[in-house]
Amino acid sequence: MVYWQQIYAWFEQEAAQLKLNTWHSDAYRHTIELDTIQNHPALHTLLFHWLQSFGFGAEQIAGINDAVLAQKQGKLFLSKTHKALLHQGKLIIEAQTPLHEEAILWPEGELSLSLHGQKITFSIYSKIPMPIPNQPDIAWVDGSALQFPLQLRHWQHGDSFYPLGMAGKPKKIQDYFTDEKIDRFAKERIWLLVNGDGRIIWVVGFRVDDRFKIRESTTQFARINISPLMQF
Repeated sequence: MVYWQQIYAWFEQEAAQLKLNTWHSDAYRHTIELDTIQNHPALHTLLFHWLQSFGFGAEQIAGINDAVLAQKQGKLFLSKTHKALLHQGKLIIEAQTPLHEEAILWPEGELSLSLHGQKITFSIYSKIPMPIPNQPDIAWVDGSALQFPLQLRHWQHGDSFYPLGMAGKPKKIQDYFTDEKIDRFAKERIWLLVNGDGRIIWVVGFRVDDRFKIRESTTQFARINISPLMQF
């Protein structure tokens, strides 16, 4: 009995150290870097030790283990409380929470809006620092091109925009997400800021649409800021 207790104590210590080196957690997700543990001789046991607390059963964990070994990118697993995704050499775990599918209207004159734990603010300036600051949580756009009410919503199939810096060529949002290696869980949370005429102004936290960029003729400089910026 003492022998097995010592073996288990050693395993827990090993699992805790590996978790310290391979796990990253924030308010939304847990991410396991798989390159460190993929060839571990006790991979299945490690996964069982870590994942059972997220509601995954033995059969599901066996499937996750097989998918990790086979490097099945994009494979999704669901428990009653959580979801797990293999993406770009990582295992991403998130709680299953209801998606906020409704669009939010942003009327003219409203300086800020609440976005389910985030806040987005709007300001107009007569000039801005040059060169234009490159910050993912801030979009500088031509204020005269905006038509209110603006709209904040999540992406839909068929959405496209003209990414700033891509020579005025349109790109489907889904293809843009793929190019940026954004996983399917993150896609569900990313906001689009949409003009009153239906054109996308900003893939929030990522890229402004070229049609709303600051030009030499711009006289109204709109600054849009989201906080806190989600990490993906």
